[in-house]
Amino acid sequence: MALRGGVEDCFQTISWPDFLKEWRPASLMTVLNQDARDMDMSPSILPPPSPPQNISELLGMVYVVEGASLGAQILVKQASQLGLSADFGARHLAMQSGSLNGWKTFLSLLEKAPQFDGDSAVEGARQLFCYALDAVRRTDEQAGISHG
Repeated sequence: MALRGGVEDCFQTISWPDFLKEWRPASLMTVLNQDARDMDMSPSILPPPSPPQNISELLGMVYVVEGASLGAQILVKQASQLGLSADFGARHLAMQSGSLNGWKTFLSLLEKAPQFDGDSAVEGARQLFCYALDAVRRTDEQAGISHG
């Protein structure tokens, strides 16, 4: 929740390129808040990551965010073994894994990018992964646990 909230805050403050038209990554905050209530957790949100410096960095960041839907395909199955579902505690995973349309649409739009610098895209993805790692560390610290 801390990770996604910060990323969604960042995405709300940027100017999106025209070639993406009206497409944006789906917001998960409503269902994440519901999941937090289910689990009797206090939602926390980190300050947003640094905004992308150019379109290619943005595309790298969005690639990571949309690519998470692929990982959610696996996690939703594991969550069900813990008694979590689309109705309790794992709404966000169900939402992400329910359809790969967002991922497919993004990949199609990515192919139409009028300008794309691979190094900048990798840098945007790297920054977001570093932000994610920091989110895990901060959340662990608040909970008094460590995932390494």
